[in-house]
Amino acid sequence: MLAEPSADHRRVMQELIARSTRLVVTAKRGRRMLQDVYQAPPAKIDLIPHGVHGIPFVAPNYYKDQFGGEGVGARICGTHSFPPCFRQFGGSQ
Repeated sequence: MLAEPSADHRRVMQELIARSTRLVVTAKRGRRMLQDVYQAPPAKIDLIPHGVHGIPFVAPNYYKDQFGGEGVGARICGTHSFPPCFRQFGGSQ
């Protein structure tokens, strides 16, 4: 999204907005730009925040010791179904 779009860019964005049922942004600034710059109806805009919350780092061994996971690693295999592919090292595929 551009804060100062060309006439063509503005026309294309406004057409996309008109044809869209929902608009998803990942920042409040994006929501404001859609409303202020492109006149998107607020009711169409959904904000899904991105990023990681600021939480303190905890060494992984803390949790391994707590849950009996000494020496246990993990891997993710394949590119599709995540839950069936998440296995401990040495586990079945």
